[in-house]
Amino acid sequence: MENSSIFLSHKGINKPLVEKIDRALRLLNLKTWFDRDDLAASDTLVRGIDNAFAGCAAAVFFISGEYVDAGVIRKEIDRAIHEAAMRSDSFRVIPLVLAQHGGSDAHVPAPLQTLVWKTIDDVEIVPTILRALPATGQGLIQYAPPK
Repeated sequence: MENSSIFLSHKGINKPLVEKIDRALRLLNLKTWFDRDDLAASDTLVRGIDNAFAGCAAAVFFISGEYVDAGVIRKEIDRAIHEAAMRSDSFRVIPLVLAQHGGSDAHVPAPLQTLVWKTIDDVEIVPTILRALPATGQGLIQYAPPK
């Protein structure tokens, strides 16, 4: 299904956690867009982000104590908000404040403050993402045994 991936926005320091979330979402038969897997060595970040959002149904922002609204993160936020405005109910922006990783309400970037965000512990991340997906994404959820 087109526009079915989930974009995973994070700071490098949180990559080990996001890798676990990525694996859990894939076990549920969901596609993800994760920089480690989906950017080639020669890709420019801006082009990579633009291409990524074309195939996504949601963007999850993992907000930790290190999350800063600047540079590539700013581009990701701006693009996600644009997609949500253009695609309405078929695209979701999902801000998650990672309490166990120093995240707090003060770390939520200004453009995301117009949305409801959830402050969660690690164990709540995947269920919170699943509940926030658009209906088209929720319809894809099923257990897919690891290969």
